[in-house]
Amino acid sequence: MEKINLAPGFQPEKKILRILYGSMFFFSFHIYIFLYIQSTFVTTLVSANYLGWIYGTGAAISLLVLLLIPKIFGKITDRQLALILIPIEAVICLILAYSQYAPLTIFAFILQQALIPILAFTLDILINDFSKNKDTGLIRGTALTAANITLVISPI
Repeated sequence: MEKINLAPGFQPEKKILRILYGSMFFFSFHIYIFLYIQSTFVTTLVSANYLGWIYGTGAAISLLVLLLIPKIFGKITDRQLALILIPIEAVICLILAYSQYAPLTIFAFILQQALIPILAFTLDILINDFSKNKDTGLIRGTALTAANITLVISPI
């Protein structure tokens, strides 16, 4: 008996890539929508004089973690890292939205500033995992386009 292929041309990699493109779009929208209000939000909690220190601390943590990423990927996969970081980001967002305690809010803000580049890097690695070498430029370009579209529409 001949096996019938109900889904001719079905390529699971393409479905996964569409999901990753959507993830990049919504992740970037999540970042860029708050980009315009972050400084104002933080200055309601601390003096504007400390704003640079808060952003700088987040950037320093991010750089440190990105330097350690090869060791992290030696212990866990990029998929596992994404599945760990996404819920952490969700909890941080809830803290930022509902915390009445300024030190906790500032701490969550610093963590979010550190986490965003790490999550973006992890999503980029995931996209690279599901692309064929000959299509890597097109696939990553499409993902970056999806991310940059949100930069343009978020002020609207």
